[in-house]
Amino acid sequence: MNMPKNMTFLISLLCGAALLTGCGKENDTATVKTGTLSVIRTEEDTGEKEKTGELTEFDAFDGIYPNFSGTSPNGTASVVYRNKTNPMRYFYSVEPHSDLRNGDVVKISIDGDDPEKKANEYGYTLLETEKEFVVEGLDYYVETIDEISNEMQEKMSDWVIASIQADISKRVSEVSLNNCETIGYYLLSKKTNVYDLNNHCYGVYKITIIYSGQEISYYYCARFDNIIIKKDGSCKVTGGSTITLDSFYEGDYRIRGCQTLDEVYEECVEDWCWDTENYKLETNISN
Repeated sequence: MNMPKNMTFLISLLCGAALLTGCGKENDTATVKTGTLSVIRTEEDTGEKEKTGELTEFDAFDGIYPNFSGTSPNGTASVVYRNKTNPMRYFYSVEPHSDLRNGDVVKISIDGDDPEKKANEYGYTLLETEKEFVVEGLDYYVETIDEISNEMQEKMSDWVIASIQADISKRVSEVSLNNCETIGYYLLSKKTNVYDLNNHCYGVYKITIIYSGQEISYYYCARFDNIIIKKDGSCKVTGGSTITLDSFYEGDYRIRGCQTLDEVYEECVEDWCWDTENYKLETNISN
């Protein structure tokens, strides 16, 4: 019986396939009885691109970016992975990753000894193996007096007014607060990591009270710690505390405060702001 030609071809092909030898994971050439057969493993089978001798450029940082958190100058950085099409499945690291402030530059790098070689094995060549990013968007601790917003200064002044009014109400009924004027500030911002406080600000205020029908003026000092500028530009401060320890008498009334700015300087700067090795001192007060 004569067999159709197409059937003969099919049987020959099946028999030849049974005699294939030496096929590995890579593209191989196997020997058959009637010649050679090239076996091509595709990207769908192995995860690799078809090897044609040409390498395709690959951006290993597509979807890779830093996440910044914390408060400048103590910010931290970590790596965020959003790349779902990376066949090499690289891991990444970022340096520096701590003690960061806005404006610093960090570098994200691909981990491993030779990421380019690994990319070549998959038919790619990398556009870059590391990438730099600028630190931005962190809340930050105030380091200059100019950074303290008018809104924040008003809140600090309101705290002083409330503190003095509370003190007056406990002591003498015939005394009333007439005015609270902000004179200026002594600001200490951290230069080293010896202490936890990043800044403390000493606000100096001229207080005018009415006592027995007479106006009396004096100077008062309050301390505010860790003043922060938020991402939205607003200010945040840890609650104030009174540090005016001196007092003087006006008649029978004992006033907690200083009579001159020189006394304020001695009490604020010489007694409290002496650690200029670890803190930078700035003031806008002229004695």
